[in-house]
Amino acid sequence: MKLIRFLFLLFPVQFFAQTISFVPVFNGERISLSSRIESNGDWIEFNDCRFYISHLVTYSSGKVWKDDEKAHLIDLEENSSLILTPLSVKIDSISFLIGIDSTTNVSGILEGDLDPINGMYWAWNSGYINFKLQGKSSKSNTADKSFEFHLGGYLSPFQTVQSVTLPVKNAQETIEIEIDLSRFVEQVDLSKMNSIMIPGKDAVHLSEFLPLIFQVK
Repeated sequence: MKLIRFLFLLFPVQFFAQTISFVPVFNGERISLSSRIESNGDWIEFNDCRFYISHLVTYSSGKVWKDDEKAHLIDLEENSSLILTPLSVKIDSISFLIGIDSTTNVSGILEGDLDPINGMYWAWNSGYINFKLQGKSSKSNTADKSFEFHLGGYLSPFQTVQSVTLPVKNAQETIEIEIDLSRFVEQVDLSKMNSIMIPGKDAVHLSEFLPLIFQVK
């Protein structure tokens, strides 16, 4: 579990303990990595799913809290990365970026979740991988049925960072944000496209669908 340090803006409000939990699902059903999902005679499995969220902001009764961490690496294989603990207030909505902004991309070698050792950094001229998804599918036309999408890019005209704003309707101790990978996969014809490994127009196109996979349960 990560403790998020927030900057308190405006005025104090009622405190209410809440955490943010990212929950991987497929068509609304919870999944785990390497588990095979079967549907209509086809199958798919994911063996790697990682992405960055940055500029995390929570809102409560018109007040704003900004996370002072540059970014958080969410890794579906690391349960501890799926739970974030913001300031204890009743959250009305959440916003964040999927990926790393251009300023951070050109800030040199960074530490923590942004350390290149995490396998989410290409090179200085390509920057960070914002979203990584790998697995296998019966629809893929590769010999081993594999697919891999490494989506990133911060230089014009191939910027891929995306913005997400999610309303929080029910006051609960844990706010579950579902990551529905089916909403991403259904945008890709795996028989024709099964690999993106560099910035470019295809990475931009698929990145535009990333906000659709997030929703508060």
